[in-house]
Amino acid sequence: LLQGCDASILLDSTASNSAEKDAIPNQTVAGYEVIDEIKARLEVVCPSSVSCADIVALAARDAVSFQPVSIGRKDGRVSSSSEASANLPSPFSNFTTLLQDFKNKGLDLQDLVALSGHCGLISDRLFNFTGVGDTDPSIARVYNQGLFESDAALLTDQRSARMSRVFETNRELFFVAFGQSMVKMGAIGGVGAGEIRKNCHVIN
Repeated sequence: LLQGCDASILLDSTASNSAEKDAIPNQTVAGYEVIDEIKARLEVVCPSSVSCADIVALAARDAVSFQPVSIGRKDGRVSSSSEASANLPSPFSNFTTLLQDFKNKGLDLQDLVALSGHCGLISDRLFNFTGVGDTDPSIARVYNQGLFESDAALLTDQRSARMSRVFETNRELFFVAFGQSMVKMGAIGGVGAGEIRKNCHVIN
């Protein structure tokens, strides 16, 4: 969300720069090796043609839905952990802060809930695991390791809680909303300047 979907989160830190993947809000991000494998194969058949940014967008789409996403972005050359820490929602954010952070990027309540879709999918495990208002004991044991306060914060607002439950019971609707939100998020910052990296972890 910093400069749009320009794959800057893939860049590794260097001796002179702490990259955004090392910012606290991003330290739970995983799956870099999947992008690396896709990029390696593409470089063999069509070198310097497909950006890491487009790979990330298409991989995210295919992971949860098959809605269209915007492609044609270049890979960013700037990645800053301090910028990430200042601009990404904190895992400890309350609902008001989360919604304002998304609005600042041109995203709305539905985008917030859809892009945080895992919250809707685990809400019953958090608050109604067996139908009597209890919490899944496996979550209770690992809550500080596996979930953020910001996940639960979405359930503190009536509008987002209602939307989360709708998405939870209607997966097709969730996938459509997620796809639409991915398109909007992909448009943040426009196509912009940049490059097509040969290695997603370092600038050319």
